[in-house]
Amino acid sequence: MFLLVGVLLFVFAQHSPLLAAGERTDRILPLFLVREMPVGLAGLLLASILAVAMSNASGSLNSLAASSILDFSAAAGHRQDPAKFLKLSRQMTLVWGAVLMAFGFVPWGSLLETGLTVASFPLGSLLGLFLLGTLDHRANTSGALIGMISGLAATIAVWKLTAVAYTWYVLVGACGTFVVGFAVSRKVDGTPQASRE
Repeated sequence: MFLLVGVLLFVFAQHSPLLAAGERTDRILPLFLVREMPVGLAGLLLASILAVAMSNASGSLNSLAASSILDFSAAAGHRQDPAKFLKLSRQMTLVWGAVLMAFGFVPWGSLLETGLTVASFPLGSLLGLFLLGTLDHRANTSGALIGMISGLAATIAVWKLTAVAYTWYVLVGACGTFVVGFAVSRKVDGTPQASRE
């Protein structure tokens, strides 16, 4: 649906240009909604875009706060006191909200390219981790963790130090994670995945 909207907007813009020369292409859809759609339908579509954005932000904040609390504070005993646990969860939600807002102020450039670039960083490592756990029965926790960190570092290095396009970041992260995780799993002692199953 998203790609189809882009194609249709491209066809429409061939007959009725939406942007002036030099304007950012990210403005095409909002300008089309405001200028070309009927008043009620334009408001409904804009409200639906805001609702989707708010639900995504809410889900992201909830997931980040929950994983931070459960992974880092469960061992400290905060889960024993529900009121303290709830207060800590709210504080962590505010922290992650500030972090995500800070990312919003960074001048990234094209919205689509930025979204795909940012998504490529964790997705490459996650794909490599999945392949490592599926294909290598000797993989262990140490290999997976070190491999994932290495894959993420490799992706960031390629992003910062080379002119490689963002479409290759997932492959770089996946290969880095798998190769390093494969090697480390054989060097570092740990319980192999096969024996745990």
